[in-house]
Amino acid sequence: KIMPDMIFCDIGLPGDINGLGFARALRADSELAHIPLIAVSGYNSDEDRQRASLAGFDMIFPKPVRFADITQALAIFSKRKTG
Repeated sequence: KIMPDMIFCDIGLPGDINGLGFARALRADSELAHIPLIAVSGYNSDEDRQRASLAGFDMIFPKPVRFADITQALAIFSKRKTG
């Protein structure tokens, strides 16, 4: 079974489930709960960031995501994975 090392997810997804619902579902699945989850969002008030954190996101990056943000996430979560 191939698992992702990290997931970047928009909060404002179209359809029946938004990114917050996706995060809750991911965290409720014992096989997937360990995967680092990064929110990408145009919703960046303190309240929005708190909601994302409570839903299970490990980090929240505002749109447009900067390359430095992606590099930071890769550095942080690769260290967790290896040691």
